[in-house]
Amino acid sequence: MRLFLSSVGVGSDQNQLPSFLGNTRNTLVINNAMDLLSPQSRFQFCTDGQSYLEAIGLKVTELDLRKYFRNPSDLKKTLASANLIWVRGGNVFVLRRAMKQSGFDQLLAPLLNEPNWAYGGDSAGALVLGPSLRGIESIEDPVTVPPEYDPEVIWDGLGLLPYSVLPHFQSNHPASADVGRLARHFEESHRPYQTLRDGEVLIVDKKAPPSY
Repeated sequence: MRLFLSSVGVGSDQNQLPSFLGNTRNTLVINNAMDLLSPQSRFQFCTDGQSYLEAIGLKVTELDLRKYFRNPSDLKKTLASANLIWVRGGNVFVLRRAMKQSGFDQLLAPLLNEPNWAYGGDSAGALVLGPSLRGIESIEDPVTVPPEYDPEVIWDGLGLLPYSVLPHFQSNHPASADVGRLARHFEESHRPYQTLRDGEVLIVDKKAPPSY
């Protein structure tokens, strides 16, 4: 399992992700955490994200999970064309729904067993990997859904990490104070977590211990 997780973007050192990936370049970017935005705002968000990934040498294509809702067989074929999935930030509850409705949540774990395949993401893209989304409702809306989305709140994270990654900790970010309070709640509840400040990254490689 190879993970590259960030609080914002690819972190403060833009050489880290290319170094981690090696020859990996074919990248599918998931922007569904921003599906609550207007089409114009979402388009700008997608464009900005593609630009910073292309700037470090990645070959980028958007993967809109809405196109695969209840069609996991086609999604599986699309995922096979990439070496890296990059999942961007936004509303983690919307993102989790998109992952379930498309079958991405079931397809991801087997892909992570492939030696030349990696998952990367920032903010919600990192947060969704933990065991649970309980408590996140204190900083994000779990109820409002875009068109085509099921209204049921999914409280389970993907469970690929035994702890929750809390981004924007002690950073110059609008959510930073809320994240600080959430970290204290996790501490008091004895729930495992790892904070990330903006600019920091968390690298997980099955061949090596986690590095920060």
